[in-house]
Amino acid sequence: MLAFLEALILQTQDFLGSAKPMNETQVKITAQMMLDDYPHFKIPDLRGIFNRIMKGKITIYGSMTGTTIMTACEQWHNDRCDIAAINSQNNRESHDGNRTGETSLRERFHEIDTKKFKTDHTK
Repeated sequence: MLAFLEALILQTQDFLGSAKPMNETQVKITAQMMLDDYPHFKIPDLRGIFNRIMKGKITIYGSMTGTTIMTACEQWHNDRCDIAAINSQNNRESHDGNRTGETSLRERFHEIDTKKFKTDHTK
């Protein structure tokens, strides 16, 4: 998994055309910090984080850094927690008969993602 993360970091740097790319040591340290701090992340999570960065949903000033990546990880984690809370509430409501039809996890994540980063594009 470490090598996969390092490859994602390097791929994202190449995509962004960073003026001052992270060196090999910074890439390795950042990848290891991600694994240490977020051991529950799966490959789709990691791809999602770096896709957000490449799509400009995470603001990067200058070059991508380990701090930028860790901030993106924290946002992803928080969004997942928000989704879990929403789904938990929906499950309680559906058991009480207050909810008609379930919204998929993907739809909920898109809702949160769109609302959270909507203002970033207007700056």
